[in-house]
Amino acid sequence: MINEPTTTITDFILGLEALVLAVVLFINPQTYPSLPYWIASLACLGIAAILGGLHHGFNRPASYTGVYFCISVLMAALCLAVITDGFGGEIARGFRWPVAGLALVFFLVTRMYPTRILAFTALLAVLLVFALVLYLHLAATRALPGAGFLAAGVATLLIGAAMMLVNVKFTLIWTFDRNAVYHLMQMAGILFFFLGLGLRLS
Repeated sequence: MINEPTTTITDFILGLEALVLAVVLFINPQTYPSLPYWIASLACLGIAAILGGLHHGFNRPASYTGVYFCISVLMAALCLAVITDGFGGEIARGFRWPVAGLALVFFLVTRMYPTRILAFTALLAVLLVFALVLYLHLAATRALPGAGFLAAGVATLLIGAAMMLVNVKFTLIWTFDRNAVYHLMQMAGILFFFLGLGLRLS
């Protein structure tokens, strides 16, 4: 018996989508400086979503340690991806240790306050706002292929985070609570990311 069916199923679908997109990008013979960070972000999201599905659907609270570890790594990888896209790989390499340190602090805080998921969502939103401004600028100046899609992906995730924070939910055959709604927005957001990243591989 699944405890929270819509949240669990959307978690699993999101996880599968993220992992498949990460694999598709990984096996492509072409690359560019920020791509490994993007692949790591998608892979971490995929693993976190699957672990989250196990927690919500089958009452596996221990899986949330893995979820928060993946989110910590995801935030670090995403931060470095954005810095690389906006300012170059050399500058991003200089930020590796500070970003890794912040990710470690984030993970340790989640160990002390494991139920503060909304606060963590708000923290991620701060990073996404910076990324949105940067990719909009890169799209407007045509300085980075696919920046428009990346900006659309970031905007979609921000909207999803806002909807989660204000507890948006709806019923369409099934009832989608705020977690399930956020998962749906994440599915759309990472598809935009994939389209934007793919433009640099063509």
